[in-house]
Amino acid sequence: MQVAAQLCSLKDSDLEYIFYKNASHLLGLGASYESKHNLEQYELAKTMIPGGTQLLSKKPELMAPSYWPAYYTQATGCEIIDESGNRFLDMASNAVLSCLLGYADADVNNAVLRRVQLGSMSSLSNYDEVRLAERLLEIHPWAQMVRYARTGGEAMTMAVRIARAVTGRDKVAICGYHGWH
Repeated sequence: MQVAAQLCSLKDSDLEYIFYKNASHLLGLGASYESKHNLEQYELAKTMIPGGTQLLSKKPELMAPSYWPAYYTQATGCEIIDESGNRFLDMASNAVLSCLLGYADADVNNAVLRRVQLGSMSSLSNYDEVRLAERLLEIHPWAQMVRYARTGGEAMTMAVRIARAVTGRDKVAICGYHGWH
């Protein structure tokens, strides 16, 4: 977003108007974000964690400087609550576009809890992997097999390797965040 703004010769005040003042006016918010403790925590974090966060995309400066919290205490659906009780609507999909169902989705939470209670770590496979593979192949009849990945970066690595093998090409064009690969 910052690169696009620079290419368009937008100033910080332009970005503030576009992303905060305009949205604030449309939503009738009016007040700026103030949580001295949250900002102090972020400054402290920057002395211990490069950039203050583990992901570049989670830096509050990338959202709306001085109007977006660095940390939260609770999140449900698309709402985030900071430690001061301020409420925010997260329209950035968890900053990394991986939260399509929203935060704390009951179905996801219950499925994860069920798996943890049944035992989530083993050197053996679980037959749920086979059941899920069957379902995925039903949904995607063009696919011949299923391969699971633990992370987005691992999934991207597999996708790039498959694309290279199938096409015989070795160059890859990317745009935006695609995980660590």
